[in-house]
Amino acid sequence: MKSGSVDLQSVSFLLSQPASGCFQETENSMNVNLTKDSISQFSQLLKVVGTAKNGAQSSLRNLEFHLVEWELQQVKDLRVLIKNNPSIKQLMFRRNKFSAECLSELSDGLRKNKNIKEIMLSESGIGSEGAGVLASALKDNHSLEELQIWEDSIGSREQKSCLK
Repeated sequence: MKSGSVDLQSVSFLLSQPASGCFQETENSMNVNLTKDSISQFSQLLKVVGTAKNGAQSSLRNLEFHLVEWELQQVKDLRVLIKNNPSIKQLMFRRNKFSAECLSELSDGLRKNKNIKEIMLSESGIGSEGAGVLASALKDNHSLEELQIWEDSIGSREQKSCLK
């Protein structure tokens, strides 16, 4: 994603922040801080990035989401963003919250994705059922190289299912 002369490779979205704003963390990365009151802006940002023209998105590699309480429309917007940005290789979710419906929608999008190489979920409360939904979807995804689930209370059966 290009912003003026900036060639972004990584964008981090941090929700539940005291003030909204964005800043360039490094030459190739940007943090977007959003308050809970600006959740509609988060949806709009996902749409804008997801529908950008090919030249504007060719360098975007990593997306990180912190403290996001996902709504169904936001997950749908994320699916479009991932589908329209084949250069995205890594998704990271830290301390996010997904409803069963949102996790199912995300899993369906990941099932068909041929570009993402790494997915990390940390303290996102997906539990055993969520891990099972992800594992089922990812069985059809042959491009994924790494799935990390940290501190998410999954059982040994789901761990084995994710490894297959």
